[in-house]
Amino acid sequence: MLLFSTNTNPDLTKALVRHARLKLGHLEIKNFSDGELYVRPKEKVRSKATWVIGSTMPPSDNLLKLLILINALKTAAAKKINVIIPYFGYARQDWIDQPNAPLTAKLMADLLAAAGADKILTFNLHSGQNEKFFTKPLVHLSAYPALAEYFKKMCLNNLLIFSPDQGGIHRAEQFAKIYGKKNLAGPVGYCKKYRPRPNVARISLPKGADVKNKNIVLVDDLIDTAGTLAGAAEALHRAGARAIYAAAAHGVLSGPAIARIKKSPIKEVLITDTYPMLKAKQIPKIKIISAAPVLKKSIV
Repeated sequence: MLLFSTNTNPDLTKALVRHARLKLGHLEIKNFSDGELYVRPKEKVRSKATWVIGSTMPPSDNLLKLLILINALKTAAAKKINVIIPYFGYARQDWIDQPNAPLTAKLMADLLAAAGADKILTFNLHSGQNEKFFTKPLVHLSAYPALAEYFKKMCLNNLLIFSPDQGGIHRAEQFAKIYGKKNLAGPVGYCKKYRPRPNVARISLPKGADVKNKNIVLVDDLIDTAGTLAGAAEALHRAGARAIYAAAAHGVLSGPAIARIKKSPIKEVLITDTYPMLKAKQIPKIKIISAAPVLKKSIV
């Protein structure tokens, strides 16, 4: 099987080639003088099953490269085009929260189908609502088993699983179920949050469980500006938590995220390589594990 990469996830792609023993196909990617993108597979793909890996996070060229590559494979009569999107950008725009708001998550799913994708694999979509937007078969993978296994190996006593806000309780519940509720010191808890404006969070005291002298793992689907995460960690720290950890599938880490994590009482943040990590953002508090073993199970 041939795998083509738009190079948004170079580390994950290398790990996947190694784990799944795929052949990495060659591409010609260039810009014309006016800036238009050109993407052409340099391998024969007629009647072959192909795999494509590429995330759709900004800048918009990432999305365009992926769509053009999928369409090029379709035009070249590939037998099947399986698309791996480690990080599905625009997934948070999945409901109309005010008049004239765009439903961009659905638009992304429609564009992938129109380009020629036969099947889509992605990790930890922001909500179950996203799944309804796909007209092509969707394999919705979870990074939580790999993240939970990491914390199991730490053998933390008096451990509680927490959501940084009330909207993510179901994610924390999923994580706790995978971890094994019998191994936990109490029920899943959460911190109450409200947003006075986008990307700004205000956090109250933790709800649902007594955190005093407990080890805490804060679970979310992604960490963006880390405002919610850092605020929840501060609230847990004030409430007497012993040690605070964080786990998320996607480490977006935009804007003030790194500074907030550095200043926060969080001991360690565990993420996967579904979102590329810039060297400038690599700090001792952040640990990255690969999502390639999970992907391998869905490819073979």
